[in-house]
Amino acid sequence: MLYGYSAPVAYDVAFDTGRAVDYRPVLLRKYINDDELPGFSAVVQPWGPFSDSTTVHVSKAYYRRLRPGSRVRVRLMPGALGVPWFKVME
Repeated sequence: MLYGYSAPVAYDVAFDTGRAVDYRPVLLRKYINDDELPGFSAVVQPWGPFSDSTTVHVSKAYYRRLRPGSRVRVRLMPGALGVPWFKVME
C-alpha cells in the first residue's frame, strides 16, 4: 500500500519543472525530534500557502546555525502532478 502512495509523490517531485518561489519566514523555535532517526526540526512563521506556523526538517549542521528570529529560506514548488511541495534551502 505504501508503494501506491509513494510512487505519485516521487513522480510529483522528480519531474517537477515548474517555477520555484522562495520565501524567507522567521524561525520561531527549533527542536530535535526523538520520534524519528534523529530529526532536526525548525518551526517557522506562516508563509506562502500556510496560514499557520510550519515545521520544516533541516540538516544537523544547519540546525546548529539556526537561531530564533533568523530567517529560513524555503523553496515552494508547484509539483509535476499539481501537488505543491517545499524544501529548505540551506
